[in-house]
Amino acid sequence: MKGYLPDRNLIFFNPGNKGVIFVLPAKQYISVEQLLKAQECLVERTTNPVIYIEDRRVKQRGPRDI
Repeated sequence: MKGYLPDRNLIFFNPGNKGVIFVLPAKQYISVEQLLKAQECLVERTTNPVIYIEDRRVKQRGPRDI
């Protein structure tokens, strides 16, 4: 089973909409199947497209900045 171990958080969000839907913490192994299933689940819940990126920020945002 192939997977991914991100160095930084994986951020899931709806393109064009403000805010984050889900964050997968860094250094947590996730298989490709699990990643696609999580994305599919979030699409069903939000009824909008969901994409994810590896967080590139050096300074993390606080809860009020999201």
